Amino acid sequence: MQPISPIAAVAPRAAPAVHPATPGDAAPSPAATGPNPRLRVDPALNMVVVEFRGADGGVARTLPTEQELRDYRAAQRRGEAPQASSVMPRPSAAALQPESAPAAASSSALPAR
Repeated sequence: MQPISPIAAVAPRAAPAVHPATPGDAAPSPAATGPNPRLRVDPALNMVVVEFRGADGGVARTLPTEQELRDYRAAQRRGEAPQASSVMPRPSAAALQPESAPAAASSSALPAR
């Protein structure tokens, strides 16, 4: 068996040159644009809107879409939009009752051998 040879010394690499960027070169930092996607509440519609940001930091797309938000607003003006509720409806008493256990199989229900 051969002994392991010592590791040859490696010269440190030179750091890459850093050139100052002009204001238009760099994309905005994530801290400047905030999280992506971003959630916001539209108070007029009482609805959460998801905003996806582009590389420039501006809103590139939303869910619901801008057209859908316009449609919701128009329906609300006409009185046709569903009204969101922050309170869940109380379940009925029957819904709170446990289901009855299935009846135990009697020996008469078993086939005869």
